[in-house]
This record gives sequence, C-alpha cells and structure tokens, in this order.
Amino acid sequence: MATITRQQMKDSKSVETIESDSLFRRRFSIRLLNSFGRILERTGWSPANRSEDSLIAAAARRAGASEWGHELFREGFHVLLESFRKDANLHFTGWLGIHYLLISHLSNHFGIQHELKQHPQILEEKIRRPLIITGLPRTGTTLLHRLLCTDPAHRWLAYWEAVRPVPPPTRMARDADPRIAEAARILESISRQRPDMYSAHAMNPHYPEECVILFYNTFTAFGFELFARLDQYSQWLARQDITPTYQDYRQQLQLLQNQKRGERWVLKAPVHIAALDALLAVFPDACIVQTHRDLLKVLPSSQSFVHKWRSIYSDQIINHEPQTSSYRLINRIGRCMRVRDSVNSAPFYDVHYTDLVADPINTVRGIYNYFDFKFDDVFESNMRAWLINNPKGKHGKHSYSLEQFGLDRAQVSKEFADYTARFGILPE
Repeated sequence: MATITRQQMKDSKSVETIESDSLFRRRFSIRLLNSFGRILERTGWSPANRSEDSLIAAAARRAGASEWGHELFREGFHVLLESFRKDANLHFTGWLGIHYLLISHLSNHFGIQHELKQHPQILEEKIRRPLIITGLPRTGTTLLHRLLCTDPAHRWLAYWEAVRPVPPPTRMARDADPRIAEAARILESISRQRPDMYSAHAMNPHYPEECVILFYNTFTAFGFELFARLDQYSQWLARQDITPTYQDYRQQLQLLQNQKRGERWVLKAPVHIAALDALLAVFPDACIVQTHRDLLKVLPSSQSFVHKWRSIYSDQIINHEPQTSSYRLINRIGRCMRVRDSVNSAPFYDVHYTDLVADPINTVRGIYNYFDFKFDDVFESNMRAWLINNPKGKHGKHSYSLEQFGLDRAQVSKEFADYTARFGILPE
C-alpha cells in the first residue's frame, strides 16, 4: 500500500493541516456548538449515547410505520450505528447530523415498506434496460450522468426525491412538493459547514443525483464510508450477499416510476462497481457504462472529496486513511474485473475520462450507438446548452495533489498496474 512517510508529511500539506483548514471554514456557530458539546460530554451526557431503540422509535413515528423488510437491513442498521460509535470520532454536531441521517433513512425504509404493502401493484412496474453509470470515484461519472439526463426520454432521480422517496408526490403537486424545501435545507447546512464542497460536486434539490442515496434506506450501502471511517461496518458489509439490497433498490425505482415515467432510467453511482454481480442478477438487461481515469488523478481527487465531506462530522480524520482508500479501490477494481471476466461483455461500454472531457457529445453518441438508443437533434441541443451553462470550475476549482495526502506516485502506479493495462488507461 502507499504509505505516508515523516518526510512527506513535513514537505507537503499534511492531513492535520487539512483538518485545520476545515475548522477554519466552519462558521463560528458550528464551532461554538461543538465546544458546548464537549462541555456536556464532560458531565457524562453525549448524543453518541442515544439508544438504538430510541432512533428506531423516532423513525417509526415520522413514517407512521415500522416494518423492516429483509432481516439483512435490520442487522445493517445495528452494525452501522455501532461502527459510528466505535470508529468514526464524531464531534457533537457530527453526531446530531448522523442521527438525522439515520432517522431520515430509517423512516424512508419504513415508509417504503408500508407504501408497497398498501399498493402491491407498484411491484408490477417494469424496469426495462436501465442505463447505469459506474466507475471509480472522480472519473467523470457526474458529468456523464448529467449530460445523459438532458435526454427527454430519460427518467432520472432528482436530489429531493432521492432524499425522501416516500410518500410519492402526486403529479399535480410534484413541482411544489414540500420535500423540495427539506432537500434545500440539507444542502444549505452542508454549504454552511463546507462552503467549498460544491467545487468538488455541485448539488441542488432539482439536479440529478446519485442513486446511492436510495441504498442508504437499506443500511447496506458502501456509500456510508463517505461520512466517516467505519471499519467494523465496512468489514461486515464486505462479507454480505447484497442481492437483497439491489432487490430493494429495484422496488424503490418501481415506486418512483409509478409516479413519473420515462422511456428508461438513467442512474449513476460509483459504488455499483463493487457489486456488479448483484446488479446484473437483479437487472439482467442493464446497460452499464463504466468510466476510467488515470489513478494518479483519481486517488487524490477522491481523497480530497472524502476529507471535505468527513470534516463536516469530525475533527479527527484518520491520518492513514489514504492507504485505506487505496486498498478499498483495489478491492473494488478486483471484484469488478472478476465479474466482467465471468459474464458476457455485451452489457458493458467503457468510457475514458480524457475522451469524455475532450469530446463529450461524441462520447455520448458512442454510448447510444452501442446500446442502440435513439440519438436525436433535440438531445444534442440540450447537451450543448448544458455544457455552455455548466463550464468546468463554475462552482470553484477543486484542487488536490498526490503529495497533499502523502501518496507515492510509483507505488500507486504499481498497485493499479493491472487495471490500467486491462483498460488502456493513459496518464493525464
């Protein structure tokens, strides 16, 4: 694994400095709340001690239901909460945020189970040939996804409905749904604590968003690692068959499709790369686009994004996390390549980041030609308009480097040599 030496930490911007920067950016009110929280902890009270049963009860009251569905999800909730307690080093406001996150997604889970029980016909919805984008983080998946979402034929997931998929909005009230305001408040809170977050990933209640948020409703999602270091949970999840998670994900898409349809879903999440076998078992006709990029860019960009996000919840970001991230990506790449070796290559189309950035229109045209989708002038015009309105750097520059995180160039190249050779990935 790539290591951080003492000299590298002296010669470069260290992880501790990154942590100090995040504290500086956080507004005074947040720092004051955390100081107050430390005082409370010295008296013996801490939000970390809030019981599992109390969180479940709060979610049940919010949802008006308390049905778990698959037993895997109940176990996942338990392991996740314990891992947040043991591994995450959350501060006071971090715990408040995680409690909101857990109650929110647990109430979603209960509400989804209730909605499907009340309206079983939803499960008759057909999810045909979904177009699913995946790849390592920071490889252009968001750019590609948002271009594809300009096709009027596509059904995509808006941030607000990903955050709160139930109860489904009526067609008449869709644009005025109160959950849009709730999503806006969440994003405002993120911006208040990390004003530079959107330079790495622009977000808006109405923007297309990653479908990983739907997986949070099952508590069996690799994406929870974004919020904090969760060793116990990550190890537990790696041992599970998450096919039930993808079956639940499909049901959520059926529920959402029942309210608003399109010719096909266009979905995106880097975490799919770690579970292509489960994805294909549940969506055998899926059209999968996998993005690729120079790992010397992927790793520091990914690490920078993780640090930005985790600093919202903790002031103690683990110093050797770059090696953990490298190891995690190697495992996911290995699983991906094993699945791709074992199945027909037809469901997959590979896109290189450099090609996507250099010629996005023809890159998308290649995807449509491969999967035999209709590419028309309206769609092309929509993409060109989106590119004009969303130039690179519109929300600020996302700066990062290998040295910033103590990553060694030669070691990274060696660790990912097989993947780089397999897909012909060129240096940037």
